[in-house]
Amino acid sequence: MQATGYINGWPYQDPNLLYEISPADRTHVFTLSGVYNLPSIKSDSGGMRILGAVVNHWVISNVLSAETGFPLQLPGGYQYISGHSWTPTGGPTMSQWIYNCNGDPTSCWVPFPNNFSLGYLPTYISTLRQPQVPNLDVSVERNFPFTESMHLQFRADAFNITNSVLFNGGAGSNGFDNNPFDGPPVKTPQGYYTGFGTIAPFQNNFFRILQLSLKFFF
Repeated sequence: MQATGYINGWPYQDPNLLYEISPADRTHVFTLSGVYNLPSIKSDSGGMRILGAVVNHWVISNVLSAETGFPLQLPGGYQYISGHSWTPTGGPTMSQWIYNCNGDPTSCWVPFPNNFSLGYLPTYISTLRQPQVPNLDVSVERNFPFTESMHLQFRADAFNITNSVLFNGGAGSNGFDNNPFDGPPVKTPQGYYTGFGTIAPFQNNFFRILQLSLKFFF
């Protein structure tokens, strides 16, 4: 939480600072990591030694992270005259991340009538947040021992292995459209939506990245 500014500034400054959710808030952060050494085959028989040379010394590791999105900024310079919550019925979607007044945003999001009007809306609310997706990174490595102090390591890393897309929910042209006068959501021929309350189809995270490496330890 933060109290760093006022809803109304000079010359009609509020007597108290606005106490609201911080734009850097992540309510929930979950991280799970693990390392698993695959079972080794130990045998003196020729066939099992060959099999052990293939399947032994493998290690699998992973990092899974899931976080709550950052709070998004409410449309500035407008009054909200609807009794509906800012969250759309049924939850936010790419075509309606914030309530759009049943397709008529200007019916409940109206600009201040003049420069002397006092605002009452907070800047951020906890229920309107950026999109979120879990991220899973996986690594597989194989060690080839030569002596007690020397071995060769092959490693394959996959970042965002599920290739999940995190859309940009920040205010502006590359994210959440917070201008009610941009009109209701309209589906483009490319399959994404434009208009008030929509999320632009810009990826805010890395796509799947595969990395191979070979390292000699001595």
